[in-house]
Amino acid sequence: MQASRSTWSPIRTTLPISTIHLATRIPRPSSNENWISLRTRVQGKRRLHGPMMMTADITAAFDRIRQEMARIDPAAPLTPADQEFARFAQLYRHGSDAEKAAIMALAPLKDSPLFWALTSRAAELALWDADPIHLEDALAGHCIEDFKADPRENLMRLALIWYAAEQLKISADQLFADAAKLASPKARQFLIEFSGRPKAQKTLKAMGSEAVEEDGRIRFRPLPPPWRRAKAEQPKGSTRPRRDGKS
Repeated sequence: MQASRSTWSPIRTTLPISTIHLATRIPRPSSNENWISLRTRVQGKRRLHGPMMMTADITAAFDRIRQEMARIDPAAPLTPADQEFARFAQLYRHGSDAEKAAIMALAPLKDSPLFWALTSRAAELALWDADPIHLEDALAGHCIEDFKADPRENLMRLALIWYAAEQLKISADQLFADAAKLASPKARQFLIEFSGRPKAQKTLKAMGSEAVEEDGRIRFRPLPPPWRRAKAEQPKGSTRPRRDGKS
Protein backbone atom coordinates (compact mmCIF):
# COMPACT_ATOMS: atom_id res chain seq x y z
CA MET A 1 0.00 0.00 0.00
CA GLN A 2 1.50 3.31 -1.05
CA ALA A 3 1.83 5.94 1.65
CA SER A 4 0.03 9.22 1.22
CA ARG A 5 2.22 11.99 -0.11
CA SER A 6 0.38 14.68 1.81
CA THR A 7 1.00 13.35 5.31
CA TRP A 8 4.52 14.65 5.76
CA SER A 9 6.23 18.00 5.41
CA PRO A 10 10.00 18.05 5.98
CA ILE A 11 9.79 21.42 7.71
CA ARG A 12 6.92 20.78 10.10
CA THR A 13 6.90 17.19 11.19
CA THR A 14 10.64 16.76 11.62
CA LEU A 15 10.67 19.29 14.44
CA PRO A 16 10.15 18.09 18.03
CA ILE A 17 6.49 17.55 18.84
CA SER A 18 6.45 20.44 21.30
CA THR A 19 7.30 22.90 18.53
CA ILE A 20 5.20 21.63 15.62
CA HIS A 21 2.24 23.98 16.11
CA LEU A 22 4.40 26.99 16.92
CA ALA A 23 6.67 26.29 13.97
CA THR A 24 3.77 26.48 11.55
CA ARG A 25 2.98 30.02 12.72
CA ILE A 26 6.43 31.58 12.83
CA PRO A 27 8.07 33.25 9.81
CA ARG A 28 11.01 31.75 8.04
CA PRO A 29 14.31 33.14 9.35
CA SER A 30 15.92 35.99 7.47
CA SER A 31 19.45 35.74 6.15
CA ASN A 32 20.68 37.36 9.36
CA GLU A 33 18.90 34.94 11.68
CA ASN A 34 19.75 31.27 11.49
CA TRP A 35 17.16 28.52 11.72
CA ILE A 36 18.88 26.69 14.57
CA SER A 37 18.73 29.72 16.84
CA LEU A 38 15.11 30.40 15.84
CA ARG A 39 14.13 26.80 16.56
CA THR A 40 15.70 26.79 20.00
CA ARG A 41 14.03 30.09 20.90
CA VAL A 42 10.63 28.73 19.87
CA GLN A 43 11.23 25.79 22.20
CA GLY A 44 11.79 28.20 25.06
CA LYS A 45 15.43 27.24 25.39
CA ARG A 46 18.42 29.52 25.42
CA ARG A 47 19.77 30.49 22.02
CA LEU A 48 22.86 28.91 20.58
CA HIS A 49 25.57 31.50 20.19
CA GLY A 50 28.35 29.55 18.52
CA PRO A 51 29.55 26.26 17.15
CA MET A 52 31.01 25.12 20.49
CA MET A 53 27.51 25.06 21.97
CA MET A 54 26.23 23.06 19.00
CA THR A 55 28.59 20.12 19.39
CA ALA A 56 26.27 18.00 21.54
CA ASP A 57 23.29 18.69 19.25
CA ILE A 58 25.23 17.81 16.10
CA THR A 59 26.66 14.63 17.61
CA ALA A 60 23.19 13.60 18.79
CA ALA A 61 21.79 14.21 15.29
CA PHE A 62 24.46 11.97 13.74
CA ASP A 63 23.65 9.29 16.32
CA ARG A 64 19.92 9.43 15.51
CA ILE A 65 20.59 9.12 11.79
CA ARG A 66 22.88 6.13 12.33
CA GLN A 67 20.32 4.43 14.57
CA GLU A 68 17.50 4.93 12.08
CA MET A 69 19.62 3.76 9.13
CA ALA A 70 20.50 0.58 11.04
CA ARG A 71 16.82 -0.41 11.03
CA ILE A 72 15.69 1.17 7.78
CA ASP A 73 13.27 -0.54 5.44
CA PRO A 74 14.89 0.01 2.03
CA ALA A 75 11.59 -0.61 0.26
CA ALA A 76 9.78 2.19 2.11
CA PRO A 77 9.65 5.51 0.25
CA LEU A 78 9.80 7.50 3.49
CA THR A 79 11.42 6.37 6.73
CA PRO A 80 12.43 7.97 10.05
CA ALA A 81 16.01 7.98 8.73
CA ASP A 82 14.90 10.15 5.80
CA GLN A 83 13.09 12.49 8.17
CA GLU A 84 16.10 12.83 10.46
CA PHE A 85 18.31 13.50 7.45
CA ALA A 86 15.91 16.12 6.07
CA ARG A 87 15.81 17.88 9.44
CA PHE A 88 19.59 17.85 9.69
CA ALA A 89 20.09 19.05 6.11
CA GLN A 90 17.73 21.94 6.69
CA LEU A 91 19.51 22.95 9.89
CA TYR A 92 22.69 23.08 7.83
CA ARG A 93 21.13 25.09 5.02
CA HIS A 94 19.71 27.72 7.35
CA GLY A 95 22.67 27.86 9.72
CA SER A 96 25.32 30.57 9.91
CA ASP A 97 28.71 30.10 8.30
CA ALA A 98 30.18 29.15 11.68
CA GLU A 99 27.43 26.60 12.28
CA LYS A 100 27.88 25.07 8.81
CA ALA A 101 31.61 24.75 9.48
CA ALA A 102 30.91 23.09 12.83
CA ILE A 103 28.54 20.56 11.25
CA MET A 104 31.05 19.68 8.52
CA ALA A 105 33.89 19.38 11.03
CA LEU A 106 31.89 16.92 13.12
CA ALA A 107 30.83 14.73 10.17
CA PRO A 108 32.97 11.60 10.64
CA LEU A 109 34.78 10.22 7.61
CA LYS A 110 33.36 6.79 8.43
CA ASP A 111 29.84 8.19 7.88
CA SER A 112 30.47 9.14 4.25
CA PRO A 113 28.69 6.00 2.93
CA LEU A 114 25.77 6.93 5.19
CA PHE A 115 25.46 10.33 3.54
CA TRP A 116 25.83 8.85 0.07
CA ALA A 117 22.93 6.49 0.77
CA LEU A 118 20.73 9.22 2.27
CA THR A 119 21.35 11.68 -0.55
CA SER A 120 20.40 8.96 -3.06
CA ARG A 121 17.21 8.26 -1.13
CA ALA A 122 16.45 12.00 -1.03
CA ALA A 123 16.69 12.14 -4.84
CA GLU A 124 14.25 9.22 -5.05
CA LEU A 125 11.98 10.90 -2.52
CA ALA A 126 11.92 14.08 -4.61
CA LEU A 127 10.48 12.11 -7.51
CA TRP A 128 8.00 10.21 -5.33
CA ASP A 129 6.90 13.35 -3.48
CA ALA A 130 7.24 15.68 -6.49
CA ASP A 131 8.96 18.19 -4.20
CA PRO A 132 12.36 19.73 -5.04
CA ILE A 133 13.08 20.49 -1.38
CA HIS A 134 14.38 16.92 -1.12
CA LEU A 135 16.95 17.76 -3.80
CA GLU A 136 18.07 20.73 -1.72
CA ASP A 137 18.45 18.35 1.21
CA ALA A 138 20.44 15.93 -0.94
CA LEU A 139 22.84 18.65 -2.05
CA ALA A 140 23.18 19.85 1.55
CA GLY A 141 24.13 16.29 2.47
CA HIS A 142 26.95 16.37 -0.06
CA CYS A 143 28.07 19.73 1.33
CA ILE A 144 28.13 18.29 4.86
CA GLU A 145 30.08 15.21 3.75
CA ASP A 146 32.32 17.67 1.87
CA PHE A 147 33.52 15.17 -0.76
CA LYS A 148 36.05 14.02 1.81
CA ALA A 149 36.08 10.22 1.39
CA ASP A 150 35.88 9.56 -2.36
CA PRO A 151 34.60 12.41 -4.57
CA ARG A 152 33.81 9.89 -7.32
CA GLU A 153 31.02 8.51 -5.12
CA ASN A 154 29.61 12.01 -4.66
CA LEU A 155 29.79 12.78 -8.37
CA MET A 156 27.93 9.59 -9.23
CA ARG A 157 25.13 10.67 -6.89
CA LEU A 158 25.07 14.24 -8.15
CA ALA A 159 23.84 12.72 -11.40
CA LEU A 160 20.82 11.35 -9.53
CA ILE A 161 19.99 14.85 -8.29
CA TRP A 162 20.45 16.31 -11.76
CA TYR A 163 18.19 13.66 -13.27
CA ALA A 164 15.49 14.22 -10.64
CA ALA A 165 15.60 17.99 -11.18
CA GLU A 166 15.07 17.50 -14.91
CA GLN A 167 12.18 15.13 -14.27
CA LEU A 168 10.57 17.72 -11.97
CA LYS A 169 11.18 20.37 -14.66
CA ILE A 170 13.15 22.69 -12.39
CA SER A 171 16.46 24.36 -13.16
CA ALA A 172 19.22 21.98 -12.15
CA ASP A 173 21.76 24.72 -12.89
CA GLN A 174 20.11 27.04 -10.38
CA LEU A 175 19.73 24.24 -7.84
CA PHE A 176 23.46 23.51 -7.97
CA ALA A 177 24.37 27.21 -7.98
CA ASP A 178 22.35 27.75 -4.79
CA ALA A 179 23.98 24.73 -3.14
CA ALA A 180 27.44 25.96 -4.12
CA LYS A 181 26.83 29.11 -2.08
CA LEU A 182 26.44 26.94 1.05
CA ALA A 183 29.45 24.72 0.38
CA SER A 184 33.07 24.79 1.40
CA PRO A 185 35.54 25.92 -1.29
CA LYS A 186 36.38 22.27 -1.98
CA ALA A 187 32.76 21.13 -2.35
CA ARG A 188 31.87 24.29 -4.27
CA GLN A 189 34.48 23.44 -6.88
CA PHE A 190 33.04 19.96 -7.39
CA LEU A 191 29.46 21.27 -7.63
CA ILE A 192 30.37 23.97 -10.15
CA GLU A 193 32.50 21.58 -12.20
CA PHE A 194 29.73 18.98 -12.38
CA SER A 195 27.09 21.55 -13.28
CA GLY A 196 29.28 22.88 -16.09
CA ARG A 197 29.84 19.49 -17.72
CA PRO A 198 28.29 18.74 -21.11
CA LYS A 199 24.85 17.21 -20.76
CA ALA A 200 26.02 13.83 -22.06
CA GLN A 201 28.48 13.58 -19.18
CA LYS A 202 25.80 14.14 -16.54
CA THR A 203 23.40 11.39 -17.54
CA LEU A 204 22.70 8.47 -15.24
CA LYS A 205 24.34 5.99 -17.60
CA ALA A 206 27.45 8.13 -18.00
CA MET A 207 27.80 8.25 -14.21
CA GLY A 208 27.13 4.55 -13.69
CA SER A 209 23.48 4.45 -12.58
CA GLU A 210 20.02 3.72 -13.93
CA ALA A 211 16.47 4.60 -12.94
CA VAL A 212 14.11 1.65 -12.54
CA GLU A 213 10.44 1.53 -11.56
CA GLU A 214 9.69 -0.55 -8.48
CA ASP A 215 6.38 -0.62 -6.62
CA GLY A 216 5.08 2.34 -8.60
CA ARG A 217 8.01 4.66 -7.97
CA ILE A 218 11.46 5.39 -9.35
CA ARG A 219 14.48 3.84 -7.66
CA PHE A 220 18.13 4.36 -8.58
CA ARG A 221 20.41 1.38 -9.05
CA PRO A 222 24.14 1.24 -9.86
CA LEU A 223 25.03 -0.20 -13.22
CA PRO A 224 27.55 -3.04 -13.46
CA PRO A 225 31.02 -1.94 -14.55
CA PRO A 226 31.46 -1.65 -18.35
CA TRP A 227 33.44 -4.87 -18.68
CA ARG A 228 30.67 -6.80 -16.91
CA ARG A 229 27.96 -5.18 -19.03
CA ALA A 230 29.86 -6.13 -22.21
CA LYS A 231 30.10 -9.71 -21.04
CA ALA A 232 26.37 -9.84 -20.25
CA GLU A 233 25.54 -8.50 -23.72
CA GLN A 234 27.79 -11.02 -25.46
CA PRO A 235 25.73 -13.58 -27.47
CA LYS A 236 25.53 -17.04 -25.96
CA GLY A 237 27.97 -19.53 -27.40
CA SER A 238 30.44 -16.87 -28.49
CA THR A 239 33.86 -16.65 -26.94
CA ARG A 240 36.41 -13.91 -26.78
CA PRO A 241 39.46 -14.57 -29.01
CA ARG A 242 42.57 -15.49 -27.13
CA ARG A 243 45.48 -13.11 -27.24
CA ASP A 244 47.74 -15.82 -28.66
CA GLY A 245 45.39 -16.26 -31.63
CA LYS A 246 44.39 -19.82 -30.71
CA SER A 247 40.71 -20.76 -30.58
